[in-house]
Amino acid sequence: MKKVFVTGGAGFVGSSLINVLLNSELEIVSFDNLSGSPKPYINHPNIKNIVGDIKNFNEVFEASSGCDTFFHLAASGNVIDSIKDPIANLESNVLGTLNCLRAASANNVNKFIFSSTGGALMGNTPPPVNEESVPSPISPYGASKLACEGYCKAFSSSFGLHTTIFRFANVIGEFSAHKKGVINRFYKNLKNDKELVIFGNPTRDFIYVRDLVNGLILGAKANIDAAEIFHLCSGVETKISDVAELMAQICGKQNIKIEFQGFRDGEVERTFASNQKASELLNFKCEHDIQSALESTINWFDNYKSI
Repeated sequence: MKKVFVTGGAGFVGSSLINVLLNSELEIVSFDNLSGSPKPYINHPNIKNIVGDIKNFNEVFEASSGCDTFFHLAASGNVIDSIKDPIANLESNVLGTLNCLRAASANNVNKFIFSSTGGALMGNTPPPVNEESVPSPISPYGASKLACEGYCKAFSSSFGLHTTIFRFANVIGEFSAHKKGVINRFYKNLKNDKELVIFGNPTRDFIYVRDLVNGLILGAKANIDAAEIFHLCSGVETKISDVAELMAQICGKQNIKIEFQGFRDGEVERTFASNQKASELLNFKCEHDIQSALESTINWFDNYKSI
């Protein structure tokens, strides 16, 4: 890698990726419409921050010109939002990804790294899932990511673009103040001494963002076949109720109140995956368990003023 292009570069995973890449002598182009975060988390002389939208092909094409590695991380990633407005989700995820693939192909990039999802794409497929499991999305968000995976494979076959697909577990860590997920919701309620609401009694596979970023970089550097799919995950099934109790403990809150409500439409009940393929082909491994990942995340939240 010499010059990298990161869509969603001002977002959670994008900022974390860029923060690691800054340690190497690379040119970095961050491309983000700033819809999630009002400004980039990271400003540095080696980063070219471009405000643009993946739904606009010309903007993506021009911004990614001269880049050899294309990390496509920008997405509308909220399940509930995708149910409220499936058209907006499709336009952002599917049309946006198609524009990115077209731009990467036209600019002759060497590697195209795509961020997919594990849980939402797999739906209620019995866990643990792996790369051979049959996807069965139950939300428009999951369906959009499955469609994007299809386009990644098609562009590798039809246009010779080297794509790699990574299915993310539930990511936690720094640079996530703008996220809508359960970790942020629990943190805010704990800080304000409010009860924690859990919908159903779900389980998730949580991965610390630095472990995930390491997997992305390993994939970008690896000599592997085009259109390979990998699950980046911890391989550990964790109850959301256990996450609530851990976070309360870390925040120093006693006797927290947890209210259990019914499952919300489109949300998966149980999900965790195997990272065996990533381990074998990429030498990927998780260095952080849920306890240390939550401690690092909460410490960052405590020191970030806008959460």
